[in-house]
Amino acid sequence: MRWFLFQLFLFAGLLAWIARTAQERGRNVVGWSIGAVVGGGLGLATGIRWLSDVASSDQDVSSLTLFGVFLAPSALMAAVMGAIGIVLRRGPVVVSTRAEWPIHVVNRGDGTLRIHAGLVEVRWPHGSLSRAAELIDRVEPDGECVRITVAGEELAILPMSKPDTREGRIAQALAITKQLRPTRGRR
Repeated sequence: MRWFLFQLFLFAGLLAWIARTAQERGRNVVGWSIGAVVGGGLGLATGIRWLSDVASSDQDVSSLTLFGVFLAPSALMAAVMGAIGIVLRRGPVVVSTRAEWPIHVVNRGDGTLRIHAGLVEVRWPHGSLSRAAELIDRVEPDGECVRITVAGEELAILPMSKPDTREGRIAQALAITKQLRPTRGRR
């Protein structure tokens, strides 16, 4: 019974880690979780098969070999799920390009950035800015922010979309910058 509970907690912990990592990296949480369940299940099943083969054999088995085979289900499940998590963690953050971004304008509050048909519109609770994209003087990513300069006025914009992590906001800032630069025709 303890062995089963150990397997269950190990499996649940690794699955939660993979799901959280997928969410943080902007990936499909359900798809990566299903992959982890299948991979972990195959590792567990292979380990159990090895355990049953050794237990049912008529050969004398050393204690060390028996101990290793007894740990095989846990080790194989953890290795497969750990490898899936590491691949996921090392992959790039995925950010979708959109026409409207939820943002926070520094010193002005939460708002939206809308990019549509050569027009850039920034709205916050007590104001807005709407300009043709070619009238924007400068667009620069600055860590998690995007700095936009229009007619000498600089706006620091923090993307607030998913994934809501440091790496996610940096990727969003780069996506917004990339999205604004081509519409202006100059840097």
